[in-house]
Amino acid sequence: MRSFRRIFVMALLLVFGQGAFSACAARRQAQKRQDQLNEQVADFHKNLRWKRVPQAASHVDPEERADFLERYGDSTDVLNIESIVIESLAYGKPGQAPDEVTTATVFVLRREIEIPDVTLRKVRKVEHWRYEHGVWVLEKGY
Repeated sequence: MRSFRRIFVMALLLVFGQGAFSACAARRQAQKRQDQLNEQVADFHKNLRWKRVPQAASHVDPEERADFLERYGDSTDVLNIESIVIESLAYGKPGQAPDEVTTATVFVLRREIEIPDVTLRKVRKVEHWRYEHGVWVLEKGY
């Protein structure tokens, strides 16, 4: 009887221990994915701000990349982005488990001058990012 209790207790510990380990691993994976998004969003905007268009384009969805390059590729002489501020970031959808998140919406405020106009203007952008094959890509909103 005593050995049965030991086996039963050990089995319970094993089952609950695996559940706790799985939950912890899922949280770490979700945090890693969120950190990766923050890094890629920052890198995209830094490259765009400093007119490194090909490097910024590497973050854009391959299906949208040609449009992005057409829009910004020749703009290095006519578009000056003075600053880029990430106003907020919506990670996933309400009620979605963090380890299941595959979309994010980034709200951006840019201050830019388009030459020959010399007026500094504020432009708000809403970017839509998607997590696919281990990488975040910018779908639209650039």
